[in-house]
Amino acid sequence: MGEPPTVTVEEDSSVKDGFPKIFEELHQKYVREYPSDGVEIVDWMHYAAAVEDLSFEFAQSVRRAGRGASFSYVSGDPTIPHVYMGDGTYYVKLIPGWQAATEGMTIIRASDNAVVASGIMPGQKAWTSDKGVQGLHLFDWGYQWLAMLFKWVQAPKIPSLTLIGVPVYASAAGPLGPSIIFSYTSRPSILKIFQVKMKTAGPGESQFVFRLWNGNKQTVSETKPVTLRANVGYRVIVNFRYPTLLNGYLEIDPVVAPGNGWAITSVNMWPLSING
Repeated sequence: MGEPPTVTVEEDSSVKDGFPKIFEELHQKYVREYPSDGVEIVDWMHYAAAVEDLSFEFAQSVRRAGRGASFSYVSGDPTIPHVYMGDGTYYVKLIPGWQAATEGMTIIRASDNAVVASGIMPGQKAWTSDKGVQGLHLFDWGYQWLAMLFKWVQAPKIPSLTLIGVPVYASAAGPLGPSIIFSYTSRPSILKIFQVKMKTAGPGESQFVFRLWNGNKQTVSETKPVTLRANVGYRVIVNFRYPTLLNGYLEIDPVVAPGNGWAITSVNMWPLSING
């Protein structure tokens, strides 16, 4: 494919504000409105409710981005009442909480019952070997555990100028969230420049990686870890030195301070023109 593209990250004062709901605010809301009684409501349910709220808001922001964008998620205790993707494609292996605490969670592809990711410990996440599917193991209370599956049904087609707020959850090991990927097109296209603008509500760090679509997650170009300042906008640019026919995605995975989120504020591309 010739020389690989370059990935650069720059501060950008033009980036607009806009952040997702904050996890801890949602958690405390449920603690106040539905206090634990030790019978019908117990402490872990407040966390589970906050996870659902934040995930729903993220799915809505992806839908509002339009152009066929669709993001699916499911969360819950994999032992009871199970964690299955609604389209019947993936599920989390059914094991007791104590076993998940020592062995981690395992993601299964339903079509052939193949293991696509395993050993995901509390407070960790992992991409599967399949395109666009990720699992998060948020908490384990010894008897009750909380797992999540995320799946891109259709990544946003560019350009999309609608804000996409990205959830950051509390977990057993600190803040945790899904990696964001943007597919260039549904088919390989000739591209020149691809740009994403983003902003974080709190300080953090991120690496930015451009990959090809394949089961091995082939890395084509990546940055070193970048320090992100609070309330500062950033412009991430993938620049192809030569016109390139491929289908790939940009993976952005910030680790930000607890209680803070981050947002994609715009996505644009500049394809090869007739004049070059």
